[in-house]
Amino acid sequence: MTKVKFPLYVYRRMYLAVFFWMSVFGLQAGQIRGEIVDEQGSKLPGIAVKVKGMTIGTISDNKGIFILDTPVTDNPVLIFSGIGFQRKEVSVPSIDSVMVVKMQPADYELQSVLVMGRKERNYFNSTSFLGTRTASKVTDIPQSVSSVTKELMEDLQAFQITDVVGSMAGVNTYSAYDDLTIRGFRSGFDSGFRLVNGLRSGYGYGTSYFRIPLTVNLESIEVLKGPGAALFGDISPGGTVNMVTKKPLDEARQAVNFSTGSFNTIRTTMDLTGPFGSDTTLLYRLNVGYEDTRTFRDVNNRSVYMVAPTVTFRPTTHTTINAEMVLSNFKGYLDRGISIRGGDLYGLPRSFTLSQPSDYFNVRDVSFNASVLQKINRNLSMNFSYLRFQYHEDLSEHRTLNSYADSPLNTIMNVRYLEKKIHESTDNFSAYLNGNF
Repeated sequence: MTKVKFPLYVYRRMYLAVFFWMSVFGLQAGQIRGEIVDEQGSKLPGIAVKVKGMTIGTISDNKGIFILDTPVTDNPVLIFSGIGFQRKEVSVPSIDSVMVVKMQPADYELQSVLVMGRKERNYFNSTSFLGTRTASKVTDIPQSVSSVTKELMEDLQAFQITDVVGSMAGVNTYSAYDDLTIRGFRSGFDSGFRLVNGLRSGYGYGTSYFRIPLTVNLESIEVLKGPGAALFGDISPGGTVNMVTKKPLDEARQAVNFSTGSFNTIRTTMDLTGPFGSDTTLLYRLNVGYEDTRTFRDVNNRSVYMVAPTVTFRPTTHTTINAEMVLSNFKGYLDRGISIRGGDLYGLPRSFTLSQPSDYFNVRDVSFNASVLQKINRNLSMNFSYLRFQYHEDLSEHRTLNSYADSPLNTIMNVRYLEKKIHESTDNFSAYLNGNF
């Protein structure tokens, strides 16, 4: 055996190095300590540190330093994770050691158009297609964006979009129809419309605002706060509502929900998705929803169903084609609200309505949406989107003439009868070049 004898100055340097580390970290027996940095050597605070297979964990402080009590297992493995960085596993060489862990940034590849569905199953949606017309992090959009995901809609049993807008700050219902206020400005009837995947639909504008869109086929609902004319033209200055539809996933998932409640309410939804065959070249998604209810109002039964099939075709790694169709059918009555009797808000029961059994409000809307994403190279892509929306309304109703026959007692209302048939169509086409420099 050969013995190596170091000069005295080497021992001094080794002693100074050990003293330095113990001074920085305050090393004590029975602990694992370390420093977390990025590729440039900058300290990383807020990084979660956990012992693999155990509940022991901590978070790095504002200097990137973490301290963990000694786990009982030999040669523990630490898991490091943080927002914007790749998850990392590091084996601890020995207890009472001092570690320096370098984190790698996570590479988020954002799609140019929404042609694939979210795989997450939580309330948080970090990406929006509304503020920039391309997939962007919400934190990078210069305007405020609020959104609700399908998970929140399901947990709230929200069947219409107005059932869930109360979860968004600054958004309220203006009336019982598809009629909202966003930051104090009305969005509905003659001052707003709804976007579907970033394109103008027939929802929310004109008489179609009587029919509230369903959430059966929606991935999320986004609201861009403030003016949006630079992106969407003539629109309410309070904000813009965008409904993002569900897209196929490359893994098989099936879900069927059934619920029942007051007023003989029956509701069921079905969501099926996955690939056709063994590869993921051709994907499908089918959403179906049905509701039948009497409601708390007299002569106000309603029945509605929706069928929404979607197909995604990926012939190459650079080309993605998505096509979807939505058919919605509503049969019921147009509820105009309750009249005031004798100036008394409680003069009539809330179940009272002027609708007659011979009245009807039938609505059928059909839409077709297609999008193509063609990647030219790593940084350039072409995007094409088309939406055709058709709205058909058939109305027969008795309603108040907004006057009384015995004024000022106001106990006898003047009533009018109205019949109406409406056919509206909306066509949208957009094409743009997306560059990532």
